[in-house]
Amino acid sequence: MQPAVRYITIRPRSRDGEPWPFAAAEDYGARRGMLARATGNRNHARHCLGWGEFIPSLIPMLATPPFYCRAAAYRAFEQSVPHLDTTDGLLAAAIAVSMHELDDVNPGLVFDVIASLADEVRARVKSDSPQALVAHLHEILFDEFDLAGNTEDYYSTTNSYIPEVILTKRGLPITLSLVYKAVAERVGLRATGVNAPGNFMVAVQVNGSRMLVDPFCRGRTLSTGEAEARIEETVGQKIPPGEDVLSEASNRQWIARILRNLQAVFHHMGRHRDLAAMRELSDLLPSP
Repeated sequence: MQPAVRYITIRPRSRDGEPWPFAAAEDYGARRGMLARATGNRNHARHCLGWGEFIPSLIPMLATPPFYCRAAAYRAFEQSVPHLDTTDGLLAAAIAVSMHELDDVNPGLVFDVIASLADEVRARVKSDSPQALVAHLHEILFDEFDLAGNTEDYYSTTNSYIPEVILTKRGLPITLSLVYKAVAERVGLRATGVNAPGNFMVAVQVNGSRMLVDPFCRGRTLSTGEAEARIEETVGQKIPPGEDVLSEASNRQWIARILRNLQAVFHHMGRHRDLAAMRELSDLLPSP
C-alpha cells in the first residue's frame, strides 16, 4: 500500500507582492522528477499540475532561495548587503550581480584594477588641490584608460556588469559612475551618485561646491542647467517645476537601479528566469 501523500500549495511572491515569473512548461518536468524521487512512486508526480503542489518533506528545500539566481552570485550579493553603506560594499554587490551570468568572475581582480588606477592618479598629483586631483583623475580614467559609454550596444547586459565594464572600458552611466566613484574616493575625493532619470551621474565635491560629472560622456562636467537639459532630452519631457531630478543616490538606490535596469532588459528579451533571478537579488536589499 502506498503511503498517503498530502499536497499543499505554496505560491512564492517577490517582496513587492508580484508573483515570480516561472516557465511553467520547462519547470513541470523538474517538479515531476522531484516528486517521484521523494515519494518513490512516479504516479504521485502526475498529480502535480500546478506550481507549488509539493509534499511537506520538499518544502524546506524549495522554500529557501535562490530558485533562479546562481547560488554563487546570490551568496556573494547576500554577503555584501550588510556593507552597502561603504563604497567597497557597493562595488562588491555590483560584482556579485554579474556572477549570475558571467563565468569565472574574479572580484579581487576588479578591486586590483580600481586600486591601480587610483595609484596612477596619486602618482601624478603634486599638491592637495582638489582641482588637480579631478584633472588627473579624468586624464587617467577617460584619456588613458579610455572609459566611455557603450553607444554601439547600449542595451547589452554586459554594460551592467562591472567586471565586463573594466575589461571592455564601456558601460552604462550607472556602472561607469561606480568605477569613477571607487577610484575617486581612493584618491581622497568625495563622490556621490546622482539619481537622475535616464542618465545617472556623479557629483564631486570640490572646494565646497558640487561638480556634476557624466562618465558616459568621458567625464564631461555639467552645470545644473546643462544636466537638467540632458535629462529632458533623454526622457523626452520637461522637468516639472520644483522637482529635484539631481538628488543624491544612496548606495541602496544605486544597486537597486542596476538590478531594475537588468530586469527591464531581461523582460524585453523574454529571459524570464534571469528576470526572476534579479528579483531574488532585489529581495535581499533592506527596505528603503
